[in-house]
Amino acid sequence: MQGVARPPFTAALDCTLAPGGSVGPHRQEHHPELVICLGGRGIATVNGVETDLDDGVLVHLPLGAVLSLRNLSDATPLRYLIVKSATAPRPAAPPPP
Repeated sequence: MQGVARPPFTAALDCTLAPGGSVGPHRQEHHPELVICLGGRGIATVNGVETDLDDGVLVHLPLGAVLSLRNLSDATPLRYLIVKSATAPRPAAPPPP
């Protein structure tokens, strides 16, 4: 992929997970993400909840969510796109009375 990320997006990553491969649990510490399955079959686990991945399935990862991925095929790669979004600035706390 080529280009420059534009707000509110910070990155778009074209990913391939090898047959039988996995990505271990990791926390979304900096940016909320969308995972969009482009091909293959797998499972995305977000905060302990499994979602079957197949062509066109979208999984939302809010900031702080824990994600892991598994490719269910022994022959076909799992292809997916990760889109990272900038978080909206949090409003400042009101001054103390």
